[in-house]
Amino acid sequence: MKKNILYIVIILIVISNLSVKAQPYEIGLRAVAAFEVGNFALAENLFDEASKMPFDQIGLVKYRAQNYRKQQKNEQALALYTNASASNAGFYSFEIAECYALLGNATKAVEFLKTNRSSNYKKSVQKIRNSSAFGLIENTEIWRKFMVELKSNYTEDVLAKASYAIRYEKPYEAIDLLEQVLKTTENKEVGLQLAKAYLLSGKPAEALKLLKSSNLASAEYYELLAEAEQKTGNYEAALQSIFKLKAIEPYQLSHNLTAANLALKLKNFELATGFADTFLLYFPAKKEALLLKAEVCMQSESMLAALQIYNSLLSKEPINNELLICRGKAYSKTTTWQRAETDFSMALDVNPKQGEVFYLRGVARINQRKTAEACMDWKQAQRLNFREATAKLQQYCE
Repeated sequence: MKKNILYIVIILIVISNLSVKAQPYEIGLRAVAAFEVGNFALAENLFDEASKMPFDQIGLVKYRAQNYRKQQKNEQALALYTNASASNAGFYSFEIAECYALLGNATKAVEFLKTNRSSNYKKSVQKIRNSSAFGLIENTEIWRKFMVELKSNYTEDVLAKASYAIRYEKPYEAIDLLEQVLKTTENKEVGLQLAKAYLLSGKPAEALKLLKSSNLASAEYYELLAEAEQKTGNYEAALQSIFKLKAIEPYQLSHNLTAANLALKLKNFELATGFADTFLLYFPAKKEALLLKAEVCMQSESMLAALQIYNSLLSKEPINNELLICRGKAYSKTTTWQRAETDFSMALDVNPKQGEVFYLRGVARINQRKTAEACMDWKQAQRLNFREATAKLQQYCE
């Protein structure tokens, strides 16, 4: 089973990295990447190019429609949503209602909101009230009448309150609300929100148990499941969940970073590199991804590659504490002790209360036969409660 999953994941990486111009999936990824960084004109051109190719484009609809909406091209977005929902009543009905509202058509907006409220894709009353799209029609008679008639039920009210509590990091408040609802009724959305609250409150085992008992296959479900599995130490299972998530959302490139992190925890450096490189192919300047790639290089003993990344990042942020420490560690692993000492010293100039960095600078100094300075560093590290310094003091300084 594990080999099969690994094989499929590697195939996905290969597909994602294809750079042949005519490859439609790759063009779709480039379009999504352009949209994510706010280059809407380029994204539109790439979406148009992909649309002329014979492949299933349902996964691109939400990005392409959002790209139109960012450019106030609401008629084009409406056409996309309408076509995508033609064979599935209620699908994208909320987004269609928003587009009609933005076009000033209150009658159609209300019609599709009513469709949405009676469908499997029902949005909450709170979601409707919070949507800025309906601001253009809020003074129309048909909208005022609809809002008067719009009623939320008890579960919706609880979900709205719990969602607010989670957003403002009050998980225990959300847990109290949601657990009461689950005692009287089964509701998939309540279960997902409760799992989210459990994770936020540091109870991944409870979240995992709840999610495992659910019979769901949504993107949100697999994302929460992967987080719960990761936080309970089951990295292999978490990677499997991310793979299922990628199958549902093949154009969500951020899933590659999650997969790379999990592969790194499993010490599968080749797989971690593949996922990180896939992301960097489309977002080459993303700091989070570059740091992850550098960490993969560090753990796989590819120090020169790690140093190249740290040097590039520090050229833009020369006094970044985290980057200085990381590069200092890389220099230490290559026994370039003088440069390591310099980086650790610069990091301590930024923040002099870092016990670990005093310890690391002490190691760099002892390897240059600077015993007195090293002992001073380890004593300071000890004062800052970095326990590993004690052994060094006993070995070299007493």
